[in-house]
Amino acid sequence: MAGLRGAGKVYLSVLSSGAYGGYLDMANIASFTIGNDGGDTVTLKSTAPTNYGAVIGSSTTPGDDTISIALNVPNRKNLTTMLLGTDSTVTNVGAAVLNEPVTVLAKGTYVPLAKRKVDTGQTFTVTNTAGTTTYTATTDYVLDADNGLLYITPNSTIVAGTIHVDYTHLDYTGYSINARTTPSINCKMLFTGENLDSGEIIRMTADSVELSPEGDFSLISADGEFLEFTLSGTIKVPTGQTVPFVMEVIS
Repeated sequence: MAGLRGAGKVYLSVLSSGAYGGYLDMANIASFTIGNDGGDTVTLKSTAPTNYGAVIGSSTTPGDDTISIALNVPNRKNLTTMLLGTDSTVTNVGAAVLNEPVTVLAKGTYVPLAKRKVDTGQTFTVTNTAGTTTYTATTDYVLDADNGLLYITPNSTIVAGTIHVDYTHLDYTGYSINARTTPSINCKMLFTGENLDSGEIIRMTADSVELSPEGDFSLISADGEFLEFTLSGTIKVPTGQTVPFVMEVIS
């Protein structure tokens, strides 16, 4: 008799604006767990003198069917799901910026520019608003070009107030996620897998799943570790059906 050594993939079809989208591959799955939080049993006890307190009847209500999906590939759709958010595409066309006003609150602090990916091959100039004083790189400020951050050094001649920055930024693309735009993820779930010991093919479908993030979500990893984040929730019986999910095993 073969044991169970499973491998598989998880797909989610998310309910949005009253309609389900197509199934999306949730990429590499660290773990996939179906569980039950345990039945609720109510007992009837005897009050007769001969067996007072003995259980003479009971009724058990099945517990909730639960699901937990641990992900370890932080791609766009997974992060959007994890953050209960709405995503949009970021497309930036490189251009020159002249006299961008930047407010400095204090020396020894960082101030963000409007754009990132500053082109270090082009002229970068920091002046006062009148344009009569040009500040010196390294002495007065330090540029983080990738992130578009300007560090005002502790001994800088730049004082609190507004300065002007001239620079050129490069093309860049990506995505943006507005977090917590929905209280939970309502979706259909499809699992396809294989028992590597027996070669049997496994498919599980659940047509009414509600998921939400569980635990911490860290964007800084310890040495040698990969980020993992978990979605967990409840599997419900869909309208018009009688069971919460179906598992099929074929050889």
